[in-house]
Amino acid sequence: MCIDGIMYRWTVCPQGYRNAPSLATGAMNNTLKKFQALHSLPPQKELKIWSYVDDVAIMGRDSTVVAGVINQLVAHFQSEGWTINKKKSCLNPVDDITFLGTRYIGSIHHGISHEGPDIDPLKTFHPVTKRHFQQLLGHLNWYRHYVEPSDLALLTKLQRQIRDKSQKSTPWTEKDQQNLLHLLTTVKDTQLHAIDLSESLTVTLGFTTNHVWAVVHNTHDELVYMAHKTLQAAQHRYGTIKKILLAKQLVEPLARGHGTLHAPGATLLPLLDAERIDPHFQGEFKT
Repeated sequence: MCIDGIMYRWTVCPQGYRNAPSLATGAMNNTLKKFQALHSLPPQKELKIWSYVDDVAIMGRDSTVVAGVINQLVAHFQSEGWTINKKKSCLNPVDDITFLGTRYIGSIHHGISHEGPDIDPLKTFHPVTKRHFQQLLGHLNWYRHYVEPSDLALLTKLQRQIRDKSQKSTPWTEKDQQNLLHLLTTVKDTQLHAIDLSESLTVTLGFTTNHVWAVVHNTHDELVYMAHKTLQAAQHRYGTIKKILLAKQLVEPLARGHGTLHAPGATLLPLLDAERIDPHFQGEFKT
């Protein structure tokens, strides 16, 4: 299931839909569409309803409005035959909720993970097996929107450790170990601020030897979004313009909710496309 460009995998399904999660998702989506058609709701910049299978989160700027929508939605669910588990549900507005691996505290949110590498053992020994490096990469991929561009070189070093040939040419060092400990702590502490649709955003695009990245700040210079993507083999030969176009794709989810993003001298989204071949691009690799 894809939400805002991020894929999610079912691990726990509601009773009765264990073998058909798409049925649960379809039923919930139809119920919410009917609810939105029957009720006059605030615009999305003031209130938004998120759903994932049978989990629903209502987020808004006014707690009184949120409380009213919750009551209306509960009554609608009951009229449509849904059963609400009141012990597991939070039916009153709160400032601190967890939804889809993200903890929201007011207008700030950061990532959380139920399982991840324990930092304490890493202080005494280095990861040595491919499985351990893969676990670290998977954990950091979960926090991919909280990894700063300055840490992408370390991700590249981790990726090289799961291949025998590249591991020998770039061995894991004590400095890498210290940087890893710092990164594992940083991604959990990094906070992203909510996007205000009435304000402009500053988008910074860039690339390294192995990644393209995007960082977005609001008018208060607060961090609201980060993303990166590993270059494929043929993409290493792209020129500057082509790599920036790849980085542009990382912020397209923001354009769908925020409108067209502008930068000095160029409209980045959704109008920027490559009309001419980059003279620095030499084509695909040939064997």
